[in-house]
Amino acid sequence: MDRKYATINNLLAEAAGIIRSRKKATEDIEPTEGYKRGQIEALISFANAPTYG
Repeated sequence: MDRKYATINNLLAEAAGIIRSRKKATEDIEPTEGYKRGQIEALISFANAPTYG
């Protein structure tokens, strides 16, 4: 990854982690629509959270 965009890369990595964890936690017990909705809600919460230093 490019150091010039380290902050952006970190945010993208965190968002990808949220998506992966939501999918892994529900892939066997919930249809795709269900965990996609959860992923969207988690990403919205992440995007609205106060930024850090």
